[in-house]
Amino acid sequence: MEDKIETLLKDMFGKNTDAEIAEKIGKDRQYVANYRITHGMPVFRKWDRISHLLGIKSDREIAEIMGMRTNTVTAKRRRAGISASNTGAEAKLQKEFAKTLKNPIQYVRTPYGIIDVLCDDTIYELKTPLNTSSANSAVGQLLAYKNEYPDKKMAIVTDKLQINGKTRQHLDQLFINLIVFEI
Repeated sequence: MEDKIETLLKDMFGKNTDAEIAEKIGKDRQYVANYRITHGMPVFRKWDRISHLLGIKSDREIAEIMGMRTNTVTAKRRRAGISASNTGAEAKLQKEFAKTLKNPIQYVRTPYGIIDVLCDDTIYELKTPLNTSSANSAVGQLLAYKNEYPDKKMAIVTDKLQINGKTRQHLDQLFINLIVFEI
């Protein structure tokens, strides 16, 4: 019986919480935790199942999946340094713009954040509207992503251009293309 439990334990670690494993094998949670610690296995939390969705799905959607309050998810996302998801106008812009590209990959996670759209030769950051503040934010994001993809060009895509000549000049100096894409 102990061999069967040990086989089950090895198969379940990394995929289930201690409480879930305990329930499946008919032991208490402390038994599972002690086994995990003794065998040098890392703890697995429910967050591990959905952490890749932070910044992609809305905090509210993740809260519903996890059965917790939205502000708890928001706090977790902020502690991880992940921006909120773009579920409104920016998401619509991104979806439509990506359709016009060859081999687009959306929501590419990097150590610096999530790239909106990545293609063979360009990193695209989408902002709507694009004003001085959002342009500065996009510049920071693109320069960080460039660390991961140094051979790629950078571009900001918007459907509502609200920047002045000085900001436009700044983008040109940084070799960041500006694309106005109307839906």
